[in-house]
Amino acid sequence: MIKKNIFLVIDTFRATSTLAVLAESGVENIFIVKNQEEARILQKQLCQDCLLIGEEKGLKIKGFDYGNSPSILYEKNLANRNVVFTSSNGAKTLILLKTKKYVFLGALVNLTSISEKVSKLAAKEKKNVIIIPAGHHGDPREYVLEDWITSVLIARRISELTEFPIVIQDDF
Repeated sequence: MIKKNIFLVIDTFRATSTLAVLAESGVENIFIVKNQEEARILQKQLCQDCLLIGEEKGLKIKGFDYGNSPSILYEKNLANRNVVFTSSNGAKTLILLKTKKYVFLGALVNLTSISEKVSKLAAKEKKNVIIIPAGHHGDPREYVLEDWITSVLIARRISELTEFPIVIQDDF
């Protein structure tokens, strides 16, 4: 049954790494939207001073404050700022899971901490862990290698810490 799952979304080189860096930098709120049109509408409706951060097909969106590069954002002072975020793959996967109770972001930058957090929650709540590699090359059936590698590394770490099943799957 779907309610028994903890979801862990992986989009290593862009979305989940960028979102982890944003959270670590002290960003106040992150609003995740499907595309640049929704980002601009939300910025106008919600907060004129929200930063627009994101990419489409790996490129910074024209008129956005920043692209989706964790290394560039890591250097910025974003504390107490609000962000509207979109990306080609990770943001869309997160939106599909917005009604689920337990959804986490996994990447190489937070591999240890997220593995420990998810394994503790799985043990406490007696829930299965579903790892979803989100990145693909335009065709949802063509996933990118780095997301699968990160998924396997996180699954391995979680399996060392918990007895509950871990599944890597590309559909949910």
